[in-house]
Amino acid sequence: MSKVIKLGMEFDENSVPDFGSIYAVNLNGGVNFQGRNDYGLNETDISKLNLITNASPGSTALCDDTGNLYRLTLSGWVLVGGGGNG
Repeated sequence: MSKVIKLGMEFDENSVPDFGSIYAVNLNGGVNFQGRNDYGLNETDISKLNLITNASPGSTALCDDTGNLYRLTLSGWVLVGGGGNG
């Protein structure tokens, strides 16, 4: 079975989660290695941030469509700033 690398995580080709619009802006951890990473996405895919397993606290996710900024804390992804468009 072949492997697929998506957002710095390695998956079996038949078990890649649907990350929707999420894309990597800056990955500091390498494949399957946790790091403080930065992502872009659309607001509708915020819940899919929980599928990311290689992000350390301090990682950020900026919504392209609303300008909302989320940060990974010890308790999960939280909204820390808004763009005022959504």
